[in-house]
Amino acid sequence: MHIWEQCHWPHFEWDESVLRSTLDAIRLLQGHLLGKIEALDVDKDTTNNRETPGHF
Repeated sequence: MHIWEQCHWPHFEWDESVLRSTLDAIRLLQGHLLGKIEALDVDKDTTNNRETPGHF
């Protein structure tokens, strides 16, 4: 069943106190992932600069 097929679509209700700890954990993991991606970009830029002919 797709989300738009739910009987209460698009007016959902939820208990934030039940979801809060899971959402907080997901947000923390998202931050870790974004940090790793940024580190890869820096490593890529550094590697590209070293491999560029004539770059001192």
